[in-house]
Amino acid sequence: MDSSSADSSSVVTDNSLASLKLRFKSSKQFWRLFRRGFIRWLITFVLISLLYVTIRIVSKDQDMTEGEKQFFNAVSLYLVLMIGMSLTFGFEAMAIDLRWWILSRKERSLRDGAQVAIASVGLTYSVDTAEKMAHMSRGNVSYPNMTQFFPVKLPNGRSSINNLGAQQYTANSFGMMALNLWSTTQPIPEPATIYKSGLTADLFGIDKKSWAFVFMDTSSDGSTSAYSDRTIKSTSSCESYPVIDGGNGNFTNLTISKNGKSEGSKVRLPIAAGPDQTTFFTVPFTTCGEGCSIVEALEASANEPWYYKCNITVGPVINAQNANQEVSLPLRHMSSAAIALQGYAANPKLNDTQYRIYVSESTYGYPRNGSADDFGYQISYFAIGAIAAAANSNNPSIYAIGDRPVIGTQLKITQHVLLLGLLIGLVSVQAACFVTTAFVANRVVVKDESVFSTASILRPVMNSLGDHGNVAEGKQICEVLSHLRLRYTAVRDEKDRPVWKVGLSNAERLKRFPDLKVYD
Repeated sequence: MDSSSADSSSVVTDNSLASLKLRFKSSKQFWRLFRRGFIRWLITFVLISLLYVTIRIVSKDQDMTEGEKQFFNAVSLYLVLMIGMSLTFGFEAMAIDLRWWILSRKERSLRDGAQVAIASVGLTYSVDTAEKMAHMSRGNVSYPNMTQFFPVKLPNGRSSINNLGAQQYTANSFGMMALNLWSTTQPIPEPATIYKSGLTADLFGIDKKSWAFVFMDTSSDGSTSAYSDRTIKSTSSCESYPVIDGGNGNFTNLTISKNGKSEGSKVRLPIAAGPDQTTFFTVPFTTCGEGCSIVEALEASANEPWYYKCNITVGPVINAQNANQEVSLPLRHMSSAAIALQGYAANPKLNDTQYRIYVSESTYGYPRNGSADDFGYQISYFAIGAIAAAANSNNPSIYAIGDRPVIGTQLKITQHVLLLGLLIGLVSVQAACFVTTAFVANRVVVKDESVFSTASILRPVMNSLGDHGNVAEGKQICEVLSHLRLRYTAVRDEKDRPVWKVGLSNAERLKRFPDLKVYD
């Protein structure tokens, strides 16, 4: 290639230069600025929405495993970092668009610049220990031994814990302990709900005649207990009759009225315990079905005595999967009659009848005034309470493989309104800023970030250096030109008046660059 062809290839033709003359349309530039800002805002909006949805979904999981917790931490951290980067790039782009308008406001030295401050956000959520639900995994589990009632203590000489009288006495004692248990008529908790003694319910009223107890799954070290899906229920069916003779508590022979007839039926009591008390009595070896006992009672009163006869049934364990989770039939039968059992104090002269006396001021002796359902309800409570006390406190444990409760973690949104407000605030501020930026920056010609575009603006200033400063640093060039006071503005071309030029000069400030004009 010869020198003439090389020179011709470096020459810019007039036609090429003419193509650089463009008509400035502020409306077109506005939508270009708006579109760029909207895309950046949309990215932030999508990322913030993903973070919020992630937090909401995970917060509904009341029990997270360690692996799930680590996964959530990784995802949330990634989203937070991405949101921070999106905000940074978005506001940086706004600052770049605004710099030309800022430079057009007043004369500045070449050293002056603008900085954009971006606020950081603290999210109001935390990952804490789960308080409601446990994570169930296979492992060693502790089950109560429900083959019988185990006496708390045995007197000297008693070599066996299988003594029947001791068990009967224990059953009655455990039923009395039920008064210390937390009972409720609320629905039974779902399985894996964490159980906390004294803070969560033990007994659940099913209807006007039944109570239920929910067995716990307990870790082998006893540190964690959770409600299982295994339940056992006690049910009552009672009849009540007014006492027409002998009901003041001073006689063992009663006359009761059946079906409203004046002619009564005879009932014999095991003891005359006096007025203002209720005497419960039963024959432990009789049955009205599987797990069912017949319990009778006199509600002694000088004014309105009542006689009750009830069938109390303690059913089998529902959802039991193996023998370790069962309650034996003898224990169920004994608990159904527990309110009347006395064990050691049984009188052989009464043909194996056992009785218990409760004064009217006590919970179990409080007068029910002939309400068969209310009377049976309290006996049903006593029976299921004996089961609960044995299962929760006294009976020895059996260790086996089962569903072991483990305390997991739970995402808590401590201040939901504040969290939502912060996230909405972020996208709202960015939206307001990019719209404002588009309106404000559109008053001038906004140059892109190309070095060539910027160089064309600086050309008149650099011409004053001539051929000098080719290897000088920017700081040195600014020191040499520090006497200049310049602004970004638009001026008419001296040779071609309809044409406008933009650049850095000390010409007068324009509030808005002329629209729909040709710029070169």
